[in-house]
Amino acid sequence: MQRYLIALVLVASTTYVHAEDEVLYKEKYGAWELVCRQPETQSNCVAVQSVQSADDATRWVKAELEHININETVLHIRLPRPNKKFNPRSIGGLGMGIDGENHGPLHLNEDVCEASECTVRWRLSGQYLVRLSRGKELTVAIPIDEKGGYMMSFSLDGFADVFLVLWEFRRADERLRKSK
Repeated sequence: MQRYLIALVLVASTTYVHAEDEVLYKEKYGAWELVCRQPETQSNCVAVQSVQSADDATRWVKAELEHININETVLHIRLPRPNKKFNPRSIGGLGMGIDGENHGPLHLNEDVCEASECTVRWRLSGQYLVRLSRGKELTVAIPIDEKGGYMMSFSLDGFADVFLVLWEFRRADERLRKSK
């Protein structure tokens, strides 16, 4: 009974995990939170960080770091969809910066927009993983239309640690699959 209540509290306390997902494990790494869900494999873990504008609650961004396989890491950037016409691809992509260094707009073909939010997938190459692991701040510039947009910043405190944990989880799962 106590275990059930702890799981229920964890599900209720997180903004990322959907109501139907059961949180099995949750741990903080600096500004990042490691969240693991069912089924009970470590590869169902992601690192999450959410930021919201102090001035406007409709301006928010969520970052979700995920290992797809041992050689592929993706940073999902989720953001609100201000209107039905909004699509990150149609407005030139999202701008990205690490520690004040502009890395230009991300022109990605892997964005999905639903009624209320859009998700952009950023496949992280080795150079970006190193920069993010050593950096202090990731800035995302979100253009709303031709007239302007807004910027949100994520702390990279704990990024290197949570990245290594996710990588080790994925390696362990792949070793387990190969041994069967």
